[in-house]
Amino acid sequence: MDPLSLLKDFNLQQKLDQVALHGDRVNFGNSYVFSKVHNTGVKSVQKDFYTLEVVLYLLLNRHLPHAEYIKQASGNKIGTVTITDRKKLLDFLDGKAELQLDTTEGLLPSIATHTAGAAEGGEAEEPASKRARTDDLEESAVDVLTRQERQLRNRNTMLLAPNKNFLKVLEVAQRAVSAYKHQAQAAAAAVAAQQKQQQQQQVRPDKGRPPSGAPVTAQALVKPSGRFDRENTADQMKEMGGEAAANLANVISMYGYSGQQQQQQQRPPAPPPPPPQPAAGSRHPSGHSGSKPGHGQPAGANPSKPQPPVKPPAAPVDKAKGGIPIIIVPSGLSAMINMFNAKAFLEEGRYETSEEAQRRSGGVKPSLLLINRTALKPAGTRPVPYHVVDKPPAKGSDDWKRVVAVVAQGVKWQFKDWPYKGAAEGDLVDTFSKVAGFFVHYSDEKVPELVANWNVKRLGLHRANRHLDTTTILDLYRTLDSFLAARKSQLAY
Repeated sequence: MDPLSLLKDFNLQQKLDQVALHGDRVNFGNSYVFSKVHNTGVKSVQKDFYTLEVVLYLLLNRHLPHAEYIKQASGNKIGTVTITDRKKLLDFLDGKAELQLDTTEGLLPSIATHTAGAAEGGEAEEPASKRARTDDLEESAVDVLTRQERQLRNRNTMLLAPNKNFLKVLEVAQRAVSAYKHQAQAAAAAVAAQQKQQQQQQVRPDKGRPPSGAPVTAQALVKPSGRFDRENTADQMKEMGGEAAANLANVISMYGYSGQQQQQQQRPPAPPPPPPQPAAGSRHPSGHSGSKPGHGQPAGANPSKPQPPVKPPAAPVDKAKGGIPIIIVPSGLSAMINMFNAKAFLEEGRYETSEEAQRRSGGVKPSLLLINRTALKPAGTRPVPYHVVDKPPAKGSDDWKRVVAVVAQGVKWQFKDWPYKGAAEGDLVDTFSKVAGFFVHYSDEKVPELVANWNVKRLGLHRANRHLDTTTILDLYRTLDSFLAARKSQLAY
């Protein structure tokens, strides 16, 4: 039995004097005991349920005006019934109207505590049918509680990710695989075209030469085919276009290509030098003077005017007399380029992180590196040596004349021991006007504002695509060559 209906029965039987509030409980005589905060199933205008205490206080003070009732209830810290719900509740408790209880919020069946005071007081014992109905209500309440229980988390629900999937990851992976296949096919096509061109050059080595038995003239020895005018295979690959062809051309330009030597070997020999010209006024063995064309003197020459002597070619300038160029790299292990990975980057055009290079070398840092530069050098020529250090030479040392480049770490204190004007104070204008500066960073990272104000070449590296490192190192050496050529350096760079 719910407490509201029980309160209605006691009111109709004129037994309200047996309903009393004791502490946090409401006693209905000696028969039932309910909690004073028990939900009655009647919802107010504010969508809150009235408790048993609130309804009982209204019933016991129904004779008071509504304003006085609210004042006393507030003084006793008891909730109040609105004036719109007051008549509806009192009519129900007086048996004049029915009241529909709201159970949508999980209203539980009334679980009353039946006391034994009635039997001890001499009253008749409760009928067995009523006790059975009460037991059924108690059991049904447990069933309702069990049905309302819901397990919020278990092992499977914790592994679920609502509204999320890995389709985007799969799409990115598929695009990467497709791009890799496309690049591989383009590279294979470029290599096949290059091999086909080499075979054509080997099949037609005598094109443009005179037939056998014909007299060999100087005109016949001139190169007739334009295929020998091409400088190297790198130019041919660049003309083909495409990313794969450009990357292959960069590799050929950096490390050279043996096919160029084969072309030089296949070229026809140079024509023999012309016979020495006799001196002016000398006579031919036949007795005639050397004034006719074809007899030791070119046509149109004045026999009375002496010919100017031919100047010997100028001796090449020995740039190596200045010593081996020096490149200074940062000494910090957190720098992109240091003594652990500088050789692989500057000599092979291959970047690896400092941690990988340090593990591979066993953690022993060299104090001096000797690299052999082949990038942008013709095939068949000797590599150009460079020295790489991470400590600047002593002030006043002649080694500063050989310092041609520096890889900046992005901090001013890297240049505090440099001998140039303002370097100790962080003013690097004079420093980067005498030494080529470079700053290596990942292409997806923002260049620091300090470095952006320096006169340095910024080299961006891709985080994953290592085949693009060749383009970066070629850009470095092009910038360095232009820098040294503008300053007429006497070093062999």
